[in-house]
Amino acid sequence: MTKFIVKENSYGHKKRIQFIINQIDKYIKENDINKDALEILDVGCGSGLLITLPLGQLGYNILGIDTDKISIDFANTNNIFEKVKFENIPIENIIKKYDIILACEILEHLERPIEFLRNLKSRLKDDGIIILTTPNGHGWSERESRLVNFIIKLPILKYVLKAIKKNVGNITLKENDRHIQTFSFQSIKILFDKSNFIIQEWQNGPLFGGPIIERTMAKIPGFKTLSNMLGNIVSSKYVLVWYFVLKNK
Repeated sequence: MTKFIVKENSYGHKKRIQFIINQIDKYIKENDINKDALEILDVGCGSGLLITLPLGQLGYNILGIDTDKISIDFANTNNIFEKVKFENIPIENIIKKYDIILACEILEHLERPIEFLRNLKSRLKDDGIIILTTPNGHGWSERESRLVNFIIKLPILKYVLKAIKKNVGNITLKENDRHIQTFSFQSIKILFDKSNFIIQEWQNGPLFGGPIIERTMAKIPGFKTLSNMLGNIVSSKYVLVWYFVLKNK
């Protein structure tokens, strides 16, 4: 079955899902836990196409939640796995605790990210982990997005550039889903510390990416591979996105 294979793009979505899978496998081995007993919560799962359903295809027990009903309805329509469930609820409605909580590209959309992290913490088992990803608020993609948002206001270019603003890969079907936080690598570490998490591990995402690059340079063979490789070797302050594994202090 290949229905939910994540293809690589300039945002590093394939690199991200591979990081998540590797960390889940590592957690299973280190904690000597049966895969069938592992419980995963995907917070802000969106349409489910990029993380929840690909993990379901690998046989994981996973609940995807999102506050956007349209995205959850879409996810449920596409769900073919007994071990995968989707619910249109906020994190506050979750009662049980999970081994692994996923929160991918969520923090940058929130007015009170520290409150969100504390909500995650209270739903995490003592020896559990959170796999969290968030974009560099000063990286290439953020700058591209600001440029596009400025240019698209010009009447002569409005319709030409409208397609560039569309979400990539059906991440969410929610309209006007914009970033309101711009984290630096230092500020995100401070946020984790204030939320009583320690960073167990992290990895850089790609170096280049964004709405313009996705539809131009990313079409060149080898560009995405090069961007991912460069992301692995440059300083974290320059990359597009960060992948973190968090544990309770």
